Amino acid sequence: MLMRIRFFGGLGLVIPFILFFFSLSNSAMAKGEVTKLETEESSNKLRKSLSVIDLEAIKKRGSLRILVPSNLDGGQFLPRFGSPVNQQQQIAQDFAKSMGLEAEVIPVFSIRDMLSSLLSGKGDLIAANITITEKRKKMMAFTVPLEHVQEVVLVNVDNTDIKSPKDLSNKRLLVHKSTSFWESAKKLKKSYPDMRILEQNKYLQDEEALDLVADGEYDATIRDSNVAKMYLSYRDDIKVAFALKGDDAIAWAVRPDSTELKEALDQYLTKVKLSSVHNEKLFGDLAEIKKRGFIRILLRNNASSYFFWKGQLMGFEYEMAKAYADHLGVKLSVIVPPENSQMLAWIKEGKADIAAGFLTPSKEWAKYFISATVPYHKAAHHLVVQKKNDKIKTSDDLAGVTIVVHKASIYWKVLDDLKKSGVQLTLQAAPEEMEIEEILEKVAEGEYEATMVDEHLLDIELGAGIAVKSAIKFGKEYEHALAVREENTDLLADLNEYISSNKDGKLYARLYKKYFNNSKSIARLQRARLKEINGKKNLSAYDKYVKSYSEKYGFDWRLITAQMFSESRFRPSIRSSAGAIGLMQVMSSTGKQLNLRKLFDPETNIHAGIKYMHWLTQRFDNELPVADRMWFTLASYNAGLGHVLDARRLAARLGLNKNRWFGNVEKAMLLLSKKSYYSKARYGYVRGREPVSYVKKIKELYENYINVVGTEQVTNT
Repeated sequence: MLMRIRFFGGLGLVIPFILFFFSLSNSAMAKGEVTKLETEESSNKLRKSLSVIDLEAIKKRGSLRILVPSNLDGGQFLPRFGSPVNQQQQIAQDFAKSMGLEAEVIPVFSIRDMLSSLLSGKGDLIAANITITEKRKKMMAFTVPLEHVQEVVLVNVDNTDIKSPKDLSNKRLLVHKSTSFWESAKKLKKSYPDMRILEQNKYLQDEEALDLVADGEYDATIRDSNVAKMYLSYRDDIKVAFALKGDDAIAWAVRPDSTELKEALDQYLTKVKLSSVHNEKLFGDLAEIKKRGFIRILLRNNASSYFFWKGQLMGFEYEMAKAYADHLGVKLSVIVPPENSQMLAWIKEGKADIAAGFLTPSKEWAKYFISATVPYHKAAHHLVVQKKNDKIKTSDDLAGVTIVVHKASIYWKVLDDLKKSGVQLTLQAAPEEMEIEEILEKVAEGEYEATMVDEHLLDIELGAGIAVKSAIKFGKEYEHALAVREENTDLLADLNEYISSNKDGKLYARLYKKYFNNSKSIARLQRARLKEINGKKNLSAYDKYVKSYSEKYGFDWRLITAQMFSESRFRPSIRSSAGAIGLMQVMSSTGKQLNLRKLFDPETNIHAGIKYMHWLTQRFDNELPVADRMWFTLASYNAGLGHVLDARRLAARLGLNKNRWFGNVEKAMLLLSKKSYYSKARYGYVRGREPVSYVKKIKELYENYINVVGTEQVTNT
């Protein structure tokens, strides 16, 4: 019997829909009997008995049937927050939405039953944290990996007997037979024959199995490291005894003949995994920030805080934050929430370490357990109207006037207090995703009657020539501070000391003049600043071509744009001393091999660069981590495929992970500029600093492009 559940709304809002029995007309599934696929031969028979169900047939049906485990995460109706399985389910549902399909989630008790459901045509996709194994690859097709994990052995928290594989002798290991853990357990038993492998009942909830280990009824069990991490985040009765060797790829499974579905999933997952590389939830105070090597700050994408100007990162708060990160000796990572109102919630949830954006502290901060730094700025509020509006000069003139501001802002409270005092104004909430400068532009165009802004923000718009003016200046100045989690006391103390030491210093004064007081500088920055075109944010004049060919070859267009800027700074007629041509710096010989010869033509050059990227990415194993496969591809584009292969081989010899770029293969690449290493390499010497710097710069620029353009819904056409 299989319980079928449809997901309505957000993750975790699951509604039982209907219980039903398998009753297929196919001989392999006749009379309601669920076939157990013990062998490759039986799965092949079942596959051949069914017609092909690929993407076209799924679209005609209108729904994507997602098979998921029903016995994981402590229950099928209350999934634990942070669960890798439920995160994967959410991504699968988002994929269905991007394809215009309804997501139909079907819980199944075991991997074996999921496989039989998939191959019998009862499901289209298995999203279940599945480890790719050679045996499974013979029965089903796998997508690109969602992540890589290690298998870990879990024991009771007080267990001091089990610290390594040899300690499993004479111990009871509880394992689900249809998982990859069973195969790992059998390998262990070959080395330690006295170990007892006990089969876990497939109807037993996963958390109940852990309870049995915690209660001492069994000595140990095995889980993937990402699932173990989820359990250990809230359980204190189990622990990791040791990790088994290996670096296993976790992926989704589809039928082998669902080639179009697999291709669409691969493209979608590649974009999703790349664009989420800087969105991990992290906590920890100053010491942890220094240890990890980067600090995350929430900024708004606007003229005062953070924007792009001719491909460069700019903004008063961005430059001040960059100086603070340099002071700490760490990198700066900028994160832009989609709405102004999400700033405090994102800090609380661990999505950043600091929130900026000329925030005015309020009592609301305490509800989120947020602390404010000492103020770094203060400003008076201005009531702003269209430049030709001469009707409003005092607060008495506001009767009947509609003022548009964000409801979550200090402006709303100030104006609401004014309204309560007897002024008959009308308050209208601006969309939270709309920036203040966009509101001011609507005031200039006459679409909005009035708004309220801080003085320094008005200075930017006046310097840029926007047709607005201050009708009323309110006397009180409001202080602006940074926000941090209240438990980060060391970070708060360091920020307070840094602000106190620098807010009257040369850097602060220079940046303030540059962004707020120098009308020529403001006008110059705002003229060339990245803004919306036809309602869409564009990164370059070549977005049309980049988007088209990126979609064709399965790349994220924002990554390719970051690469294009790094190659040419968007100059189509540039030629390097080595003979590389145009926006993507393609060699003539490469263009000929790709049958694309007019390389000074922007469209042709972009096509050639992306087509060459596609050729390079095919040279690497599909089971590599998605992001690392892209970093290897970029390094190959810069330094040549042979040198990257040399670096991977060298990394393996040095005991580094040849499947990871950062901190591993990049270290080996740097060594290939030394004779003692390159003399033994197949492709010889390479100036290793160049590809290392190239990949790092593109990754950072790409993450910032995501901030500016937004995470946008990934679509397939």
